[in-house]
Amino acid sequence: MNAFLPLILFTALSAAQWTLPPGISTLQLRYPSTPWISPGDTLKQPGESGTRTDALPVPCISTLNLNTTRTYLLLFVDIDVVLESCLTTVLHWYQPHMTVSATSQCNDNGNEWLVNRTSTGAEYIAPQSPPYTRHRYVYLLYEQDPDYVFPECFGHIFPKTREGRGGFDVKQFVEVAGLKAPVAGNFFYVDNDAAPTTTTSGGLVPTTTWFRSAPCRTEEPKSTGFIFMEVDRQQMVI
Repeated sequence: MNAFLPLILFTALSAAQWTLPPGISTLQLRYPSTPWISPGDTLKQPGESGTRTDALPVPCISTLNLNTTRTYLLLFVDIDVVLESCLTTVLHWYQPHMTVSATSQCNDNGNEWLVNRTSTGAEYIAPQSPPYTRHRYVYLLYEQDPDYVFPECFGHIFPKTREGRGGFDVKQFVEVAGLKAPVAGNFFYVDNDAAPTTTTSGGLVPTTTWFRSAPCRTEEPKSTGFIFMEVDRQQMVI
């Protein structure tokens, strides 16, 4: 299976630079109010004035360097979520059945786009980094085979709720869905320097990982609850 997936999902707890794995193409994307995003760029988060975040609407995804005869599946995740001292991943968007279109909400002349006209997938949630945090948001694009079937054991991801999207296990999803290695990816940071409107404890240092194990029949029997794995405080490995 994908040997480099752990590099995407389990990274140093320090503020060290995170990069995409070697050999993966950069997914060319931008939002209607931004230029093209390069891996590691920083986007704006709404402040106290209520300004809109750069990444509030659904992004525009270019077909540059992609096989335009194929159908694609897209995952968008936040890999820096801390919940009660647990580092976890939150799914922000699952979009299958993406194909080539001449138009998108960006409508740049001369570009072709990946869009979906038939299925909403798990609806897009804009980045929402908590106050005084800097989160990494990662896009992963997979080729979708003609016989692809959504694994129903992941049906909990469709509501736009913490319970539905929290603890999303990308590695398990990829294995159960029968996907190959991603063909393209990108990531950016979102900084939120706004002060919280209520008092928070803050300063939590994650000491465990927290992933929701979907009850998929193709896997060996295991708990259908949350999986806790003790990790080194400096670096997380799997």
